Amino acid sequence: WREGLLEWLSRQYGILVARAGETQTFGELAITYNQSRAASAIATVRTELVRIDRAAYIFYLGVHVSRALGEKQKLVTRLFRAPGLPALEGQRAKRLTYALGLVRAEQGQPVVRTGQRGGRVYVVWQGEVDVRQGSHTIATLGRGEMVGDLDALAAAVVEARVLLPHPPHTAHASIGRHAAAGQASDGAAFQHFLAQALTATLPLSRESLSVVVRSQGADLLTLTLHELARGVDAQVLLHLAEQQRARRLYWAERANLPRLGQ
Repeated sequence: WREGLLEWLSRQYGILVARAGETQTFGELAITYNQSRAASAIATVRTELVRIDRAAYIFYLGVHVSRALGEKQKLVTRLFRAPGLPALEGQRAKRLTYALGLVRAEQGQPVVRTGQRGGRVYVVWQGEVDVRQGSHTIATLGRGEMVGDLDALAAAVVEARVLLPHPPHTAHASIGRHAAAGQASDGAAFQHFLAQALTATLPLSRESLSVVVRSQGADLLTLTLHELARGVDAQVLLHLAEQQRARRLYWAERANLPRLGQ
């Protein structure tokens, strides 16, 4: 019944962009930047909330939250871009920053387990995490480094590009299949096909690595692949996937392990 409720809410209020649970907050961006709300918040179960008005928020929390949001937005702008393309436009960067979830974990706690369903990317915000293939630690990631199964996202971008009824002409034929797909328009038609392809692909996606907290504790920022796909251009998504693939090959070779997928 819960999935049916969420589907009905999506039809009534638009697509689901994020979920918030106990102790999580929402609405900071609208207050910080004194803007209209960009989304509706709907309770799916009986919920108690603490409401803070703008004056109290700015007096007690505004400076700290504004600083943290600014730092996260800088990180988002740095991470989600591709060579030769302009950085994320301000409003898109803000929306993507606001979509970030926070995962807090203790030393030795797995954040991602091998074999679990994929569909998210994680960025280390505080602390360190170990990336493991089986029982082997193949990399240690610190602040600002990202891990996640982006192969499904790259495949969805290529499929969406194929589904476009009139794909635009690509001037640079030598840049490769994935990069060529990134030349597709990021308009409404492309986003529609991309969302469809992701929805079909993600149930089959499984994490091939585990991520375990190395330090005394760690904070990780997380985005669903749907949120990431809506926030950045197709060519950037493909660039991120290629970067991740190269990192994984490097990790496996350095650890003298079989390449992932072999």
